[in-house]
Amino acid sequence: IMTGAPMPGGADAVQIVEKTQISADGKKVTILEPVEAGANVVEPGFEAKEGEIVIPAGRLIGPAEIAVMATFGHCHVKVYGKPSVALLATGDELVEFHETPRMDQIRNSNAYCLINQLLLLGIQADYLGIARDDRDELRSKILSGLQHDVLIITGGVSMGEYDLVNGIFRELEFKVLFSKVAIRPGKPTVFARKGQTLIFGLPGNPVSALIAFECFVRPALGRMSGMKKAELPRMQGELLSEVRQIPGRTAFLPAWAFWEKEGWKVEPLPWKNSADIIGFARANATFIFPREKDLLRRGDRVELMLLPDFVVRQR
Repeated sequence: IMTGAPMPGGADAVQIVEKTQISADGKKVTILEPVEAGANVVEPGFEAKEGEIVIPAGRLIGPAEIAVMATFGHCHVKVYGKPSVALLATGDELVEFHETPRMDQIRNSNAYCLINQLLLLGIQADYLGIARDDRDELRSKILSGLQHDVLIITGGVSMGEYDLVNGIFRELEFKVLFSKVAIRPGKPTVFARKGQTLIFGLPGNPVSALIAFECFVRPALGRMSGMKKAELPRMQGELLSEVRQIPGRTAFLPAWAFWEKEGWKVEPLPWKNSADIIGFARANATFIFPREKDLLRRGDRVELMLLPDFVVRQR
């Protein structure tokens, strides 16, 4: 009998082929070990009861869900549309990755980091390029981005002389819902709305932009895509070394997380500041340093947030 085939009449158990012997002429099978009634038999419909929901609304459709759909003969289901997202980088100091920067310039890493963070959500961004520190150019590109459901802007949201984004927001009468957040890195994060478009202004420092995206943009895009829970997974882990921070803001610090014996272990990783994307790229997770504390000791329990590519990261 083939796996999954109906039982022949009169049979009440199945013995695995490894515990049988077939005669040379193929006409006789010897059962080498006794088997109890019902062994290796699966009753029809055991997976689900009649009327049971097998894929609830709000579930991200992956390989297992597609297998369930195929099992029940459904090749089409109603899904949420993916939000349309535009991405804009800002700053005279930026050049694209294939260009050679002058001494007063840096390559644009933020946009490509964010493009790939969006791809991990299944969203292909409309990259609007780099807007120079020119009010008219910046205004034009922002207006172009308003044709989308979501506009993400990286850089230009702090308090510097050439940080022009907030001024353009006022000119265009954006409804600014918040303009600073109590996290480190990522403090100068802006969230606004214009009509039906959501606008996220992320900091220019690369680690700040990455963390702000995971804390604010990812959950919003997930909700817009119909997901009930879109945040990165969090769990508790044991800190392996002492860490100090200036209190006042919740810090998301790079770590290497791994499972050992009966729990998660959290190894803090060295990094310099929110511009140190090289140091942060060594992490597979962040651990959360509470805003009211200035010291976490070895052995303390900390909240751990796994990064989206946790599964494939190796040391």
